[in-house]
Amino acid sequence: MIAAIDGFEWRDRPTGVGRFLQNVLAAMAPLAPRDRFVLFLPAPLAAPPAWPNVETIVAPCAGGFFRWQNQVLPGMVARRGCDRLWAPNNVPPLRPGVPTLVTVHDVSWRGVPADYSLKERLSLDLRARWGLRRAAAVAADSAFSAAEVERWYGIHRGRVRVVHLGRQPGLRRAGAAEIAAFRGRYGLEGKTVIGFLGALFGRRHVPETAAAVERLRRGRDAVLLLAGPDRLGAAARRRLDRDWIVRLPWLPEGEIAAFYSSLDLCCYLSEYEGFGLPPMEALQCGTVPLLLPGSSLGELYDGCALFVDRPDPGRVAAAMASFLDEPAAGAGMLRRWRERQELFSWARTARAYLELLASLDGSGAARGS
Repeated sequence: MIAAIDGFEWRDRPTGVGRFLQNVLAAMAPLAPRDRFVLFLPAPLAAPPAWPNVETIVAPCAGGFFRWQNQVLPGMVARRGCDRLWAPNNVPPLRPGVPTLVTVHDVSWRGVPADYSLKERLSLDLRARWGLRRAAAVAADSAFSAAEVERWYGIHRGRVRVVHLGRQPGLRRAGAAEIAAFRGRYGLEGKTVIGFLGALFGRRHVPETAAAVERLRRGRDAVLLLAGPDRLGAAARRRLDRDWIVRLPWLPEGEIAAFYSSLDLCCYLSEYEGFGLPPMEALQCGTVPLLLPGSSLGELYDGCALFVDRPDPGRVAAAMASFLDEPAAGAGMLRRWRERQELFSWARTARAYLELLASLDGSGAARGS
């Protein structure tokens, strides 16, 4: 097969979808040496992938995702003779021209519409309504996301294959010297550090996390370390303007292990996640995450994380204090994670995606579906 891949989110500084795509392709290319993969990018990379069966094509696009996916990508796919397309970012092109596999991480524009502008919501909703019904195959990161696809778009869960994401390769707890250097670099020495990594959306309740840490500070020298791009409104942003909140708009890849390893607790109070990689990354680094039990987080991290039933600052602060006062309580959670972690590998994810891509026939349907 000659599979086209929509690489719009593959960047030198990737967000969640870009990191997902990079990890899957890194595992997939060596598993299928006789197949060709054509990765289409909207901008050149500092270090493009170098697998022998992966071709990288750059087609600069001045517009956003919609223009790239619908005005640029289909023509390139046709010209390169690709016989199928993988769209890894929730929605496919309106007229892809070849059988298409779509990965749905979530449908947050329906589940938590406040995180999107009206224009964004309408665009994503219309494209999902049109594209998901016509897709040859659909994959979802979790049973929760598969259920959301059925709930909002009427695609029966039997048509959606659940394919879990994998652990970040090589990510493990940093050594004592690296942790000390990281804490020193950001002024965290001797403090209780609560951390969050990811885009700051409203659904992730970062201002409520800050309010909880402010309560926690009444009994200890605690700081909140936030790493990720700011997607909050002005009012929420003002609530984070505190001298005990350390902001990192972007965290270099080489500091991720030190970031998680430096935390006393990872607080990821998201009410809507299709998978949630940051809690997994925290666990890989030996740090317990504090989560809300809804969406995919309860499904994937049950027994491996602390949970609080709602993002009320008082309840969150109490959960934080209880855990910090009894640090041994996290040992059982980390042990259960070590027992379960082999279920989450990028090789397993890649094999599932290769099966889905190979199953597409020329009529635009998945064989055997």
